[in-house]
Amino acid sequence: MTWRLECCLCGQTVGARRLVYVLDDEWLRQHADANGRLACATCVSTRAFDCAEASPADHVPPPHQASGHGSCDSWHHLRDQGLVKAMVWEHPESAVRQGAREYLQFAVEKRRLPPVLMARAHRVLTGKPEPEAEH
Repeated sequence: MTWRLECCLCGQTVGARRLVYVLDDEWLRQHADANGRLACATCVSTRAFDCAEASPADHVPPPHQASGHGSCDSWHHLRDQGLVKAMVWEHPESAVRQGAREYLQFAVEKRRLPPVLMARAHRVLTGKPEPEAEH
């Protein structure tokens, strides 16, 4: 089994024991060429932005900021961070787009994921839609 995850911004392979950041919708708006949501530390540091420079009509507020511009920058727009393997399990849709399909298949086949993450990874790998939420 070959490990592979490419940074969504630069395309460089990110090592399995490295830290990655999960980008939110504002990052994706600012970097329309991103191939997923999992970014390496170098790209997060070198592609930082200040939200004050964005048009208020276009700006996507960070999750903790209900509305308006407020004072925020690119660091407020990081949804999560963690070691690559954990973020691959938490964000399998992005991980597959970024080259980690083989690793997810291996993890599912060997049952090396918690049941909730195993079900999510299996749905992504098989192309099945998310189940409808019960009301």
